[in-house]
Amino acid sequence: MLDPTALLADPKNILLFDEGGGQFFHWKGPGIYEAHSFYLVRGRQALAKGREAIRLMFEEYGAEKLWRAPPVENRPARWFNRQLGFRSLGIVQMMAPGYSETGVCELFEMKGL
Repeated sequence: MLDPTALLADPKNILLFDEGGGQFFHWKGPGIYEAHSFYLVRGRQALAKGREAIRLMFEEYGAEKLWRAPPVENRPARWFNRQLGFRSLGIVQMMAPGYSETGVCELFEMKGL
């Protein structure tokens, strides 16, 4: 299990969260963040919250590019990314732990709005 304490303590990382869940944006370099969603709400509510978090990242936090890499077996996450406006860059092998059992993910990106 991942202990998020160090991630949350780093001021370059951004957590946008409320009672409906939220998104964590892990700083990867100047203006570049890896995005992770943790929503308790579903459907249109989750999409609205996701779009607002993305807007805030670009307009308030200076993001230039966001990326995500859900496991290929997580079809709902892949669908969610497309609905948010992320562009698929194809199927990739992620070597970092925690992405998927097989390491096979779909890489998505979104550049400034």
